Amino acid sequence: MILRLAFAQLRPETGLAGALDACDRAAAMGAGIILFPEMWNNGYRLDKEGLSQAVSADSGYVGAFRDKARECSLAIVSTMLEKTAAGLRNTAVLIDRHGEVIQTYAKVHTCDFAEEAVLTQGDGFQTCLLDTVAGPVKTGIMICFDREFPESARILMLQGAEGQGI
Repeated sequence: MILRLAFAQLRPETGLAGALDACDRAAAMGAGIILFPEMWNNGYRLDKEGLSQAVSADSGYVGAFRDKARECSLAIVSTMLEKTAAGLRNTAVLIDRHGEVIQTYAKVHTCDFAEEAVLTQGDGFQTCLLDTVAGPVKTGIMICFDREFPESARILMLQGAEGQGI
């Protein structure tokens, strides 16, 4: 069976309702996974207003994607500026088609030379087994600048990842 990916190229101004609608459309077109752009919840804004839009991993924002994943039997990679006890992180949450969060990944290689200097780095790369409509897929996540470092992909490959990056 073929696993189809959908890329939600939406402006953050479409809001959560627009994102959930994109999930419905992706599922209707036969996608097994939909991926959102980096730090989609706040439009990758690290100014005062953007920073105020940080959410926690157990927020209603993530909960809405969990509900939608379950409703559509669609895996979702939801991205956000995450608020944690350690600080703000550029995070991707992988939700399986049953609505369960199976991986939370924070960008490891943040850009210390740019606006991202306010972010706390993630602590490593990991893989997980994602149950999709096309069957199980061993997957891992990298975010943007992570791909510039060969060890990021090498670590995921050695852990058996079959592929996924945003």
